[in-house]
Amino acid sequence: MNNYKNKNKTKKRSFPKRSKPGDYVKGAKSEEKIDKRAANARGGTRRRSGKKKPVDNRNEERAISRKYATRKPLPKKTNGKVTRRDRDAAMKEYEIKEEAVLLPFLYEKYPHISKNAVKSMLKNKQIAINGAPISQFDAPLFPKDVVMVSKTRIPRKHTSDKFPLIYQDDEIIVINKPAGLLTVPTDRVKTKTAFRLTSDYVQYRDKHSRLYVIHRLDEKTSGVLMFGKSQEIVDAFQENWNKNTKDRGYLAIVEGHMEKSEDTLRHYLSEAKTHLMFLTNKGNPKGKLAITSYKVVAETADYSLLDVHISTGKKNQIRVQLGAIGHNVIGDDKYGEPSNPIDRLGLHAYVLEYLHPVTGKQFKFRAPEPKEFKRLFPDFEIKSLRK
Repeated sequence: MNNYKNKNKTKKRSFPKRSKPGDYVKGAKSEEKIDKRAANARGGTRRRSGKKKPVDNRNEERAISRKYATRKPLPKKTNGKVTRRDRDAAMKEYEIKEEAVLLPFLYEKYPHISKNAVKSMLKNKQIAINGAPISQFDAPLFPKDVVMVSKTRIPRKHTSDKFPLIYQDDEIIVINKPAGLLTVPTDRVKTKTAFRLTSDYVQYRDKHSRLYVIHRLDEKTSGVLMFGKSQEIVDAFQENWNKNTKDRGYLAIVEGHMEKSEDTLRHYLSEAKTHLMFLTNKGNPKGKLAITSYKVVAETADYSLLDVHISTGKKNQIRVQLGAIGHNVIGDDKYGEPSNPIDRLGLHAYVLEYLHPVTGKQFKFRAPEPKEFKRLFPDFEIKSLRK
């Protein structure tokens, strides 16, 4: 009986005494471990009593180092909006090989979706021709046109009173193109172009209107730029462009003083695989004659302002030919390393004169000198140049 009671009797559990600061605990590497446990226990009591936990100096040092550490700037927030660069990169492009009509062309390219879905893309301004959004179903397409299809709506830019309009009628529109703006889209830039800017201006007044490229200016060159309002008028202009164009005048700011106050430059130019132009000889079958005439109209201690007129329309001919005689156009980092006191290329197309290819009427358009040119040559007036 006694043995039975002894077996069922509950044994008392023994608990180790609570450690005190300075005591040795098995497994602790040093007395500091015990002190830390005691400090944490006291801190817990203070938190329960509403008192703040003692600041760990090491955490404070880390916080200070993080505060003053150099970090990479955070990306800009777009608030969920699609940026122009992202939209341009996501566009699909189709170059037109033969004449067509927009809606049937889209049906052919997108047979896997319904015709109503294709029409919705047009209505939602997801279709562009040469970078300009369009909603006209029966818009004509011509060879070298580029149809662009976006996954999102292509926003139409609001035109303002500051639009650089020089002239327009039922056939053409002429603008003063700003420097730094491409004439037409490229692989790099698809919508931020002079063509798009002018298309938005025209379509704001007539949504069914379309523009066509007659000639071009370099991205960094400002000045007179003309577009046609029908393919027929563009074909008429381009068929005899050199014959009907009576004058193409530019203002050019170059480094140094010219050896001759006026001269006519004749060189043969060819294009390299890098798309840069270079001087070659007459015997080169790829060489094309470029004729550029200039006259000095103003000078400073370091720069000369030239009135330049071209008889041929070769790519970059003014920049290449002036650079070849030792006077680079300022800001021209493409063909040299000249200074850049006006933060842009020193080239401005100030006059375009031509005979209308159908009516024979003579037109002459002028663009005022840029304000950057005025800073270097405040006394110069474009009105003083030959009329």
